[in-house]
Amino acid sequence: MDVVNQILNSESEKNAELQKLINVEKEVDVEIDEGTLLVSDYNTLTIKSGSKSLQSDLQALTRDNTQLLMNKIWALPTKTVEEVIVAELPKPKYVLPRSRKLPKPKQLTKWEQFAKEKGIKKNKKARSKLKWDDLLQKWTPAYGFKRAEADRQKEWLVECKEDGKPVEDPRAAIKTSKIEKKAKNELQRLRNLAKAKKVKIPKVGLPSTEHFKDSKQLSVGAKVAQVSTASLGRFNETPKKEDLRKVKKGKVTKKKKKSGQMKESAPKTSKKPKSGKGNRDFKQKVGTSDKKEYLSVLKEEISCGIRRKDLPTYSSEEVSQHDNPNNGIWVSYKEGVYNITDFVTKHPGGQNKIMMAAGGSIDPFWMVFANHNKSEILELLESMRIGNLRSEDVYKKTADTFDPYALEPVRSKILKVNGKQPFCAEPPPPLLVKNFKTSKDVFYVRNHLPVPIIDIENYELELAVEDDTIKTLTLEDIKKYPKYTVTSAIMCGGNRRSEMADAKPLRGLSWSVGAIGNASWSGARLCDVLNGLGVKEEDYNHVQFEGMDLDPSGIPYGASIPISKAFDPRADVLLAYEMNEEEISLDHGYPIRVIVPGVVGARNVKWCNKIIFSKDESPSQFQQNDYKGFSPSIDWDNVDFKTAPAIQELPVTSAICIPQRGERVTVDKNGTIPVKGYAWSGGGKKIIRVDVTVDQGETWHIAKLVAQDPDAKEGRHYAWTLWSLDLPVDKTKGSVEIWVKAVDSAYNTQPESFKNIWNLRGFLCNAYHRVKVDLV
Repeated sequence: MDVVNQILNSESEKNAELQKLINVEKEVDVEIDEGTLLVSDYNTLTIKSGSKSLQSDLQALTRDNTQLLMNKIWALPTKTVEEVIVAELPKPKYVLPRSRKLPKPKQLTKWEQFAKEKGIKKNKKARSKLKWDDLLQKWTPAYGFKRAEADRQKEWLVECKEDGKPVEDPRAAIKTSKIEKKAKNELQRLRNLAKAKKVKIPKVGLPSTEHFKDSKQLSVGAKVAQVSTASLGRFNETPKKEDLRKVKKGKVTKKKKKSGQMKESAPKTSKKPKSGKGNRDFKQKVGTSDKKEYLSVLKEEISCGIRRKDLPTYSSEEVSQHDNPNNGIWVSYKEGVYNITDFVTKHPGGQNKIMMAAGGSIDPFWMVFANHNKSEILELLESMRIGNLRSEDVYKKTADTFDPYALEPVRSKILKVNGKQPFCAEPPPPLLVKNFKTSKDVFYVRNHLPVPIIDIENYELELAVEDDTIKTLTLEDIKKYPKYTVTSAIMCGGNRRSEMADAKPLRGLSWSVGAIGNASWSGARLCDVLNGLGVKEEDYNHVQFEGMDLDPSGIPYGASIPISKAFDPRADVLLAYEMNEEEISLDHGYPIRVIVPGVVGARNVKWCNKIIFSKDESPSQFQQNDYKGFSPSIDWDNVDFKTAPAIQELPVTSAICIPQRGERVTVDKNGTIPVKGYAWSGGGKKIIRVDVTVDQGETWHIAKLVAQDPDAKEGRHYAWTLWSLDLPVDKTKGSVEIWVKAVDSAYNTQPESFKNIWNLRGFLCNAYHRVKVDLV
């Protein structure tokens, strides 16, 4: 019994201690206002400011007064609100001062005033924003978009259907199903609007539904339907005077017109091929405003390669049987099948290139050559559509796809991107003339294929005669040769193409004046490497270079130069491993880049791993069917790339980098404005003069040549020339157009306009550079 008594006494002592914690005694009772939760303590403070226990004493005082307040709150009456017990506070004894004035009462709307006068009360059922979820054991939103997140948390286990695809994410399938259902509902909504408007919606030709949400825009869709051809959709009624068309195996043919019937002309639009492939004809009855609306619709993304219910379905095996002109040449793209038989010979990249995809898919090729993903090209391809690819073949094709651009290097943010895949970019013009040598971050980048993954430990440079390897060199072997340094500008063959395109549309990346850079390149001279191989120069005509960058079929980028240039020590051809006294960067050709000074950038092969002595030029697409010049009268419907030699040395050119087009330039007290730029000529020719005019050639001002390579020998001036001029102008004119032209050591100069040097690929763009500026 003594043990039991001890336990009971111990528990009573603990309860007494707990009771002491909530019982607080004061000499003067504190005043508590439960309405405002205010405690006023009138007892004298006995805490000394210098006391070591100041903090603990203040905390104890605060704790006691808070406990008194809590005791009062627990004694208040309670009520239940939404399953929660709350205390009912009494009216406040004191009115606490506000930090801000009371807001003015909100003015009633007309409806609220009317409802107040008539005694109309809102009859909207109150509902809670939250509800208790028994499964998640927490409060979740009862409605709104946040509710979906709670639903997803509950779907931790999703059933996989027996007929589902083995690698398909069931959650992604559910999400896709919801999106499709939403799209169908939106389409039905549009049909209802069209029905009310008494118009018809074409099956294609409309952009995404979010852009067409009113009857006015639906009218535009109807007008599009009226001027569309069969490749844009089929309709129940044929518009008056529209040409009847037949679609067979991807070919579009017109029925012959009756004799005497006038041919209706189509309006000219920019960026359309002369051959007319993929063009849409407008009818004379459609007004100008309708044409503008129609063109704005066509600017939307073309739905190419999407499954169409009005076309038959083919398997990949059936497509593979059509890989030659006799059976017809078919390809697949996404979910579509296309007959490209008639287009093969007109392919800008050459017949051999497009035939690699014959009987198969062009998806992997277009993933590498992403410049095909343009509306005019997609529209042209869709005009050759003959069917759909079987679903399981589409799935297999997608599963086997690998992104070759996944491991691209990081580039400078200052570069203006002209092409993402492959990467092509140029710097802002003012940065070009800031320094004589262009840093690697400012130097333009022109890649033709994905950047290769370099395994430097296993890197070898193969030297071969035709197909027989005679020697291999590691990077360390190349560095054992005498090191030479050459300062050379490298310029893309399409530099300033955007200006030529302004004169007449063409195909190619829209380069401004920045597809050029000047740097010092260091490495082994190619002639030193070749001289020890026992190869006779007279036995061969060309030296071919191959890079490590590959196209989808495994064919590397390639180019070639005449063998005489390769063996000539005065040509200064290098196997470079340094750029501006630093290791060459990956985007610029690490570990080895062939530097051919004075020659178009396309022959300065990056990531070089093979050199071949041959009697023939490089078989590469970029040597045979690209980087060639043609007469202005040659276009894509009559071009023959075999008739033109490959571009090697480039003509003289110049450009204005400061000021830029459209810039507002301040005229100084002497009536001049500062003008700066570069000039360069291929083949090692020196720039001897730069002329500038603001009155269309009536008077010329000679610029100062501020930077040239002082160490360059005669005939080996490979670096560019920077020039500047304080150009006299008439401020009262408000604006002027500045022209510039350069003259090289052979007294070659630039043509005045692009009219007579235009070519279908936009190369050799060296007409006067013109910049119009405003004067202030």
